[in-house]
Amino acid sequence: MLNKVIDILCNYTNWKTPHISSENITLFSLENNVELFLFATNTNDIVFYVQLMPLPQENPYQFIYNIAQKSIGMYKIKKSILSISNNFLTLHRTLKNDQINQTNIINLTKEILNDADIWKNILSKEQESSSSFSFPFNNTILP
Repeated sequence: MLNKVIDILCNYTNWKTPHISSENITLFSLENNVELFLFATNTNDIVFYVQLMPLPQENPYQFIYNIAQKSIGMYKIKKSILSISNNFLTLHRTLKNDQINQTNIINLTKEILNDADIWKNILSKEQESSSSFSFPFNNTILP
């Protein structure tokens, strides 16, 4: 099923053939240093994810807290799920096996890439504001 998704994306977008790792994770390297990863689950659902940025070394709890507040307003209008994976802030979406068709693949890809662009904008502003002025944060709120 993953090969079908890859073929549809490559044919529709004229993207270069992606890199496929030994773990069957597909990597599309796109413009502006955006990397779109795809992999199939055990049920042949396809997971799309984008790494937005590594967590900052300084004040990671403050950063997570600030981003969590911003994500609360986004979840109603954006379907991509913001999460933390391997010390990276990521977005992901899942396309169910029974919904895999060209229209859904293209729409989901557009949506996650648009969401990634929005989040990268938000994150760049967050980094600017946190470096110029920061509030004290009591990290006992988060584990």
